[in-house]
Amino acid sequence: MFAAKSVEKSRRIVWGTMILAAVALTTMVIFIGHSIVLSAKNIRIQAEHDSLMERLSQYPSLEELAYLRVGIAPQDEVHGWLVLRASDGTRTLAPTVAVRLYQRDDITAFLADEAPKLMENMQNDLGLRMCMSLLPEPLLTTLTNQFGAFDIKLPEPGQYVIFSEVSIQHSGKYYVWLLEFNSNDEVNTPIELSPTNAIRSFDPRLMLREAR
Repeated sequence: MFAAKSVEKSRRIVWGTMILAAVALTTMVIFIGHSIVLSAKNIRIQAEHDSLMERLSQYPSLEELAYLRVGIAPQDEVHGWLVLRASDGTRTLAPTVAVRLYQRDDITAFLADEAPKLMENMQNDLGLRMCMSLLPEPLLTTLTNQFGAFDIKLPEPGQYVIFSEVSIQHSGKYYVWLLEFNSNDEVNTPIELSPTNAIRSFDPRLMLREAR
């Protein structure tokens, strides 16, 4: 009887050892499998990173890459960017600048009816800024991204006006844009807002300029 109990005890020990070994083996397999998956993922991420760095290396700088954004926009969209220049003439990014969209008729009505009443106060940047603050409510407003670029989904194809303004604190310069465009143009190219097409005249009749 004692021998039978001893055999049963030994059998339990063997079974327990086998179960523990099986659990340990299963855990090891799961760990190895997980490590293989992570390794494959890391390899894929590294490959994508290397590919991106290779593409970026084709351009002298991230700033120049930002201005290579070309192409034809769909008729119900407008793409563009805001370009400023530093004192040395190099282009600089203009992120988080408000860009507003208006119906062209609303802006032409404002310039024809309301702006002339403010003519005597529009002989300097302060007067111009005050005039622009009285523009009607825009259809929508967006912000330029970290590259100074913006995308606007139009309510429908048609004639619109892009409005934006920027104050350069260190130089005291104030730029404002009222650029008209027709999204039905055969070539709906991106619109660039720069000092070269900013408002230069305090005459309301000359404030609205062609975007392209």
